[in-house]
Amino acid sequence: MSTWPDGSTTLRSVRSVLDNLYEGSINVREYASEATLKTDGTTAIQQALDDAKVVAGRGHMVVIPTLSTNAAVVASNLTMYGYTGLRGELMGATYLTRLPGSTGPFIREKTIAEGNAQGASGLWVRDLLVNMNNTSGTGIYLGYQVPDAQLNFNSAISHVSVRNSLDSYGFDVNQNSAACDYLWSSWNYLGSRFTGDASTYTRMFCDFSDQQNITIGGNMNNFFGMHTEGSVNDVEHVKFTGSFNTINNLTSGLGSRNLTKFVLQAAGASGNRVNDYCFYTSDGHTWTNGILDASWNIGTGTQPYGSWIDDVGIYPTMLYNGNKGTFRKFSSETVGADGLVIIPYVGAPGQLITPDMSDGVFQRINVTDTNTFTIKTPTNMVSGQRLTLDIANGAGGPTGAVSWDAIYRRGGAYVPPANNMRNTISFYCDSSARMTEIARTADMTI
Repeated sequence: MSTWPDGSTTLRSVRSVLDNLYEGSINVREYASEATLKTDGTTAIQQALDDAKVVAGRGHMVVIPTLSTNAAVVASNLTMYGYTGLRGELMGATYLTRLPGSTGPFIREKTIAEGNAQGASGLWVRDLLVNMNNTSGTGIYLGYQVPDAQLNFNSAISHVSVRNSLDSYGFDVNQNSAACDYLWSSWNYLGSRFTGDASTYTRMFCDFSDQQNITIGGNMNNFFGMHTEGSVNDVEHVKFTGSFNTINNLTSGLGSRNLTKFVLQAAGASGNRVNDYCFYTSDGHTWTNGILDASWNIGTGTQPYGSWIDDVGIYPTMLYNGNKGTFRKFSSETVGADGLVIIPYVGAPGQLITPDMSDGVFQRINVTDTNTFTIKTPTNMVSGQRLTLDIANGAGGPTGAVSWDAIYRRGGAYVPPANNMRNTISFYCDSSARMTEIARTADMTI
């Protein structure tokens, strides 16, 4: 006969725990009554987490139940062994709320001194809604306690929402070759931070942080599907402090304030990419920079093609309400209200215009006078890449003659657009570094 933290001494509790272990999980219900879990379930949950390693050997999953009254399970700080797991029943139904007055990390792995040499290796957290209850500290804090034992080796965080940290992150994760899915940070002071390397994240949400929504401090990580929305202060939604990370499909909503920048590549960071993005506002507020590189070295270094922005101009509507802000890429370039990269045109006689293919596959030249100009050999050419030039005539009459470097192999003479019209001509860069025409359009209204 055993005595459990809630005072129960029934054989049913012993049998249920053994059954759960056989099935590969431990339910916190067998360690405390529902009334205890509603007021302070810390002791019960911690005992279950410890038993997941001590009783079950390599490790098992601890299940936090959804209470019958839809009330939250209340607890203070919790620690986990490596190769164990913590999960709820459903992300939107199982509420784990921080005990008022608690400080420090809510959920973290144990230290070596606490008997955990495995760190966060093999550790899982999933299917929970974690409410920090406006207490101090980070919600999910994993991968920092044991050197070289980050959140790695078959570990993950999946389907977890963290909200209402008073002064820190919802998620602060040091990962290595891990995979995390559907993480949502809301109303946390610092949003989310990821500092490890070579990991994959899918379906990331972060909104209404006081400071950065998402900080990417590691290297060579891949993010697929990221959405940020609103911020309390005028701070970037995404900040790169590490290098060679890639975000695929980023949408960012301005929220009810003006904003200086959506995405920042901090000084010292390099080689980061944002592929397919949409920045939007619909309430009259403005933004200045879509993506800003603090070092002004975008497109340089080891990845001249698309090292910062890819696919600019394929979808002209991707800068939604772009007229409310400008896209700052280089100090000499902007993106127009329709989202197209604009090649500078200064209007001098005999002007030489040199496209930079690292700026994207669709670029515009706004002709403002009748001077002649020459399209020069592009810089940063990569075999297999396409380049479409959208030439718009705002000269008030016919443009000057357009000349082309010999590298452009055209199917016939190029005819500039009539006044207040535009047309496009597209090229393919082949293996011999020649630009071969593949398509052109008739005149269209600007």
